[in-house]
Amino acid sequence: MAAYVLLALTLLLCAPAQAAAPKPTPPASARFAVEIEKTDYVPCQGQACNEFPDGFAPGVGAGLAPLADKTGGGKLFITVSGRGPSAEGPRFLDKNDRLAGAGRFFPAPAFSPCLAVLEIGETGAKLARTIPLQYEKGGLSGRPIPLGQTGTTAETLLAEDLTVLPRDPGGLSPQAAAVGPDKTGVWIADDYGPFLLRADLETGRIAARLAPGEGLPEILTLRQDNKGFSGVTVTPSGRVVLSLRAALSADGAPRQSKTAFIRLVEYDPATGAARMFAYPIEPAVYRRAYDAQICGLAAVSETKFLLVEQGKDKSGAQRNAVCLVDLAQANDISDLKTQDGAPLELAGQKKDLETLGVKFPKRTEILDLRAADMKTGQASGLTLLPDRQTLLVAQTGDYGLTSAVENPVTTETGQTINNPSFYTFDAKKRVWWNNTPAATKFSLKNTGAAPAIWRITLGEPLEK
Repeated sequence: MAAYVLLALTLLLCAPAQAAAPKPTPPASARFAVEIEKTDYVPCQGQACNEFPDGFAPGVGAGLAPLADKTGGGKLFITVSGRGPSAEGPRFLDKNDRLAGAGRFFPAPAFSPCLAVLEIGETGAKLARTIPLQYEKGGLSGRPIPLGQTGTTAETLLAEDLTVLPRDPGGLSPQAAAVGPDKTGVWIADDYGPFLLRADLETGRIAARLAPGEGLPEILTLRQDNKGFSGVTVTPSGRVVLSLRAALSADGAPRQSKTAFIRLVEYDPATGAARMFAYPIEPAVYRRAYDAQICGLAAVSETKFLLVEQGKDKSGAQRNAVCLVDLAQANDISDLKTQDGAPLELAGQKKDLETLGVKFPKRTEILDLRAADMKTGQASGLTLLPDRQTLLVAQTGDYGLTSAVENPVTTETGQTINNPSFYTFDAKKRVWWNNTPAATKFSLKNTGAAPAIWRITLGEPLEK
């Protein structure tokens, strides 16, 4: 017996080592900056012109959808500009020492949000033209809507010298666009309302604006500030599908939310009917539901869609994942509520929602954008090319703009307060920190960021 054991041990030690399982081949990817003529830059005003002598690089790339082929191998895509240049600022104390919402610098307050046409080939991209959005009675800006109206935000709008700027009753924050089967009109997803807009592709004139309770489900009024619609796509049959950026704030405390889903909305232009679906958030991935966001939406078929799920994971690292969502077995949650009659966002985790009758879409993560060399920032749009194997993913660059604190406060413990939102200011433009006057000032800085496109080839084509 000892001889057999010795023989077996000898064979085991002399046998060639097993090769480790091969690692998956990362997707082939290429990044190129969007070429933009200086004449398309957004004019600045005030001290910001020292940092931005040519103006602000247009933040195009919010949403991305095919428009048409172009002779010579390039393709045309429709995207939008967002609301325009803005950056974080201090919070405002009114004359009664009441603290208003978060301050936000708007260094180009007259900027008109626009549609943008990008020409994207295999080796580059350029801005072909912009189409300012307008109402029948005139233009509009990206400044938030007045307080008390549908779609308002709690922000305080600031000039660089801390002058409080007026709001715009027609203000828009477009985040994505998609062209329907007729190829003449464009559907636009807006962050404020959230609104669904229908505009003319040539003139940018808005023909229709659907709002919560006015064509769209009224519950959408519970969207978080600046986290309304983030994506829109049109199915082959003409149905319009939209994604909210984040979960609804059902109780006014979104940072404490424990919800397990973000709503997708389907609108049928032929009938005016709307349905909603529950896109599942994976609780094991994020520290809290508040950190999960989705953007970009691209129809693969009548029921299948691509989107980008992103946010800080439990370790604090940025996560950007392309997911395939299939609504075929999901159900409309429009009429579902908790047992107490509250919005489903207050129901708890996935199993609790399933008990209430929710049937979730099938969700499959197909690509880690970090593995495809998107090492910084967040994606703002994506689309799938006709070969069903090539993805285009966009980043806006946020107009190359950020805010900075000059002469910051240093605390007794040696901490330097470099976040503008930690400061307040009053009607006389005096700056305060922790109820103490501060000699701090704020400025706008150029980050050098600009719109970019990633062209990514998947390992195999996606099935319909």
